[in-house]
Amino acid sequence: MLQAPASKLVGRATEFGRLTRVLDQAAAEEPVVALVSGDAGMGKTRLVAELATVAAARGFMVLYGRCAELGDSVPYLPLADALPMIFRGTGDCTKVLWRFLGLSIAEWALIWFAIFMVAAIVAAAMKPKRLRMFGP
Repeated sequence: MLQAPASKLVGRATEFGRLTRVLDQAAAEEPVVALVSGDAGMGKTRLVAELATVAAARGFMVLYGRCAELGDSVPYLPLADALPMIFRGTGDCTKVLWRFLGLSIAEWALIWFAIFMVAAIVAAAMKPKRLRMFGP
């Protein structure tokens, strides 16, 4: 995870305030997006690391990815870094890390298990019975 250094964030109170307001909007379940951009060495990573620390303390799942500084950019590289973090377990089965359509991954697993069981029972019931032509 992005770790903010122990030293105090200096000179970014305005930007940090804007980002924490975006975080407040997200906490209120408003759809929001924030873009942090600037020249190299301007403190973007530090600013976002501070925000990630606040977000994690508030109970948000924090995902991160980095862009490569190559001649040709690699499309979706930050997403390729971040998406596997969604499925990384903590070992605590009681902690729900994310929901999709209001259901946790455990609830989705139970639904799919039930669907496959019903499908197996229906398939077994529809299996044609063997007819004996000779013998008892």
